[in-house]
Amino acid sequence: MTFNSLNFFLFFPAAAMLYFLVPQKYQWVFLLISSYFFYLFANMKFGFFLISTTATTFFAAKALGAVSDYQKITLLQNKGVFSKEQAKECKAICKSRKKRIVAAVVILNFGILAFLKYFNFLSANFNFFAKSIHSSAGLPVLKLILPLGISFYTFQAMGYLIDVYRGKYPPEQNPAKLALFLSFFPQIMEGPIGRYDDLAHQLYEPHEFDYDNAKYGLQLMLWGYFKKVVIADRAGILVNTVYSSYQSYSGFQLAITAVVYAIQIYADFSGYIDIATGAAQFMGIRLAQNFNRPYFSKTVSEFWRRWHITLGTWFKDYLFYPLSLSKAGLNLGKFGRKHFHADFAKNLPAIFGLSIVWLTTGLWHGADWHYIVYGVYYGLLIILSMLCKPVFEKINNRLNVHPEQFGWKLFRVARTFFLVCLGFILFRADNLPTAFGVMRSIFLMSRPAVGTSLLNGDFTKTDLLFFVLSTGILLAVSLLQRKMNLRETLAQKSTAVRWAVYCTAALSVVFLGVLSSNDPTQFIYFQF
Repeated sequence: MTFNSLNFFLFFPAAAMLYFLVPQKYQWVFLLISSYFFYLFANMKFGFFLISTTATTFFAAKALGAVSDYQKITLLQNKGVFSKEQAKECKAICKSRKKRIVAAVVILNFGILAFLKYFNFLSANFNFFAKSIHSSAGLPVLKLILPLGISFYTFQAMGYLIDVYRGKYPPEQNPAKLALFLSFFPQIMEGPIGRYDDLAHQLYEPHEFDYDNAKYGLQLMLWGYFKKVVIADRAGILVNTVYSSYQSYSGFQLAITAVVYAIQIYADFSGYIDIATGAAQFMGIRLAQNFNRPYFSKTVSEFWRRWHITLGTWFKDYLFYPLSLSKAGLNLGKFGRKHFHADFAKNLPAIFGLSIVWLTTGLWHGADWHYIVYGVYYGLLIILSMLCKPVFEKINNRLNVHPEQFGWKLFRVARTFFLVCLGFILFRADNLPTAFGVMRSIFLMSRPAVGTSLLNGDFTKTDLLFFVLSTGILLAVSLLQRKMNLRETLAQKSTAVRWAVYCTAALSVVFLGVLSSNDPTQFIYFQF
């Protein structure tokens, strides 16, 4: 069931209405039933993987809690009896047990994810290599299903488990409540990736109907639908046509397409998040922010702090810092101080962590070489910018470049957007040869022997007009949001003005959107 399907338009009003009608102490139970119905509607087989992740996470967290309780009780009962060495030994034994529990469950759940997502990719590459050396060895290609949202709920589950291991909060004692935390229907398909201490209590506590929550939630959902069906789906017509035969287009046309795709993927993904956040807010539940006007970023690092924020913070908290501060990372720093310049050596632990994080980020997005290169591309950009920062600062000082000058900030934003568009070519292309072919045509500004117009087939002049106008609205709203809270500003306007805005937006979605009741366009991040 997708947010832009007729089924969801029937499901959500019914679920939201019944949520406020059931007794408040059972609201979370109703939410759990609704979430599983929403998820299993797509495919009943998906439920096995969700339940498996939930069960293993629940029992592992309980085991961690039991070990922690055993440590506390043992130390308390033997206070004044144990020597410092004995107390340390007790803590070390308990810590080792907890590490083994976490390692086992993390390996199991990420192993399931990796097998379903990457086995056929590895098989294809192994078979290709074996064939190239004339070997008869080979691996089978299996008919595997990739459950919707598995990357998102697996990351959310493992984040919860690691936090319990770290003692951030005690384990959840009710398996049904943990199941709701991992399956909450607005976010299970594409996030945002929630943190237990931010989200769980909101899911379990009772909520009364609140007019402001309902109003602001529906506003956000409407804005998300505008982004998705008016901007993203229309842009997708052009992008899909061009990438299906990119050799027929000039370098300039491919450059335009790269920009259009950057707009498409932002409108598509952030549109989904707006719909999810709005649906949750309607019921009084606040989801984590996942976007913060990323195309206004002045550096690539800043872009990734503003784009898919919850995934970035997950990697930072559970992968980057543990790697950078690990023995391997610290030893790498020591090695660097002996053999390299001090400025480079002090960055080696961070470089080590960033390299793994960005390789993992590329793999997380998909089982193909163009996704891996996509991750490596951003990792190299961020590492190089970190290493070259002192050099850039010296150059700027010599040139008397003021960092707050409007022209300089605009240049940095444009430069970052250019680099991001290049990265999105790697992301959108079906394979590496296509990605490199598109880039080559753009940089050489090539012209095909038989040129093809962008305005042909399904993408017409009318579509171009609607796309430009709707993108202009998106840009204007983003600029205004930097200075004011538009929803609160709108709330202060007269009833006539508010409803004029609502009706215009709704009519735009209905009459200008690319809609299909039989086969709605999937959200781009569904595949991950």
